Amino acid sequence: MTSIGRLAFLFCLLSTANCLAGQPAPLQVSRQQLIRILQSPTEPLDRRIAALKTLSRTKLPGKAILVKLMEESSQELQRVLARQLAASPNGAEALLKSVEQGKTSARLLRQAEIRGTLQEAKVPGLKQRLEKLTENLQSLDEEIAPLIRQRRQGFLAATTSQSRGKVLFQKHCAGCHRVTSDGARVGPELKAIGRRGLDRLLEDLLDPHRNVDPNFRRTTVVTTGGEILSGLLVRSKGTQRLLIDQQGKEVVLDEKEIDEAIVSPLSAMPTGLAGHLKAAEFYDVMAYLLSLQAITSPPQKPLKK
Repeated sequence: MTSIGRLAFLFCLLSTANCLAGQPAPLQVSRQQLIRILQSPTEPLDRRIAALKTLSRTKLPGKAILVKLMEESSQELQRVLARQLAASPNGAEALLKSVEQGKTSARLLRQAEIRGTLQEAKVPGLKQRLEKLTENLQSLDEEIAPLIRQRRQGFLAATTSQSRGKVLFQKHCAGCHRVTSDGARVGPELKAIGRRGLDRLLEDLLDPHRNVDPNFRRTTVVTTGGEILSGLLVRSKGTQRLLIDQQGKEVVLDEKEIDEAIVSPLSAMPTGLAGHLKAAEFYDVMAYLLSLQAITSPPQKPLKK
């Protein structure tokens, strides 16, 4: 099949109603249209995957675009993107660096198909890097996947209120997150979180350790006095460090008071959000977060060791 033929076939998949009705699909779909479908979180997952697979037979977007897309996608799309990146030495290196930087879930590297594709790419030191990235990795929680599916179906069927969701956000989430000038900066700023789309947002809320921003990993501090503290460790003035725990409480420590600081691969965000909110409240919060579409601000610099 020619490239144009493949594009026409994909357009037929993306215009199912017309195809089933026997109406002819346009003969050409531009590469830019396919990329827009792939990048759009509002497109159904099967359409995005179909666009990616068609692009892979002609010309994929640059690895920088694919890596950026992985960082904002749900696990299922991440899996397909990872296989595409792993198929070339440069793409495999970009995938591994994204995992090393905490921007992509290391769980992807446990999948046999992705590991096999990486081995075929002959990345230097692959075995050691895979071992390091997947050591002490938590096993997948078998309760999470059914919960995500249940909450997705419930949200799509629910009548939601963004205004109620905003009130709930201010009550339960603003202690760590901010949208504009409201809220704290313990966790990431969320003024454009809605751009991630429904699937990724469900993962972020219900399984916060799946995709962890390296700037917001949990740090456990052991003081010289034997006290153990846990939270987000940020630099303050001079030799002082500011630790913010999961309740938003601030603790100021001098560097001389810190005997050991251990950075966890886990997020500082606590799990169990679904248990703290009624289902209807959870859906209202989802509706509010999905409405946040502002342009993101530059990311904060990671804490220097």
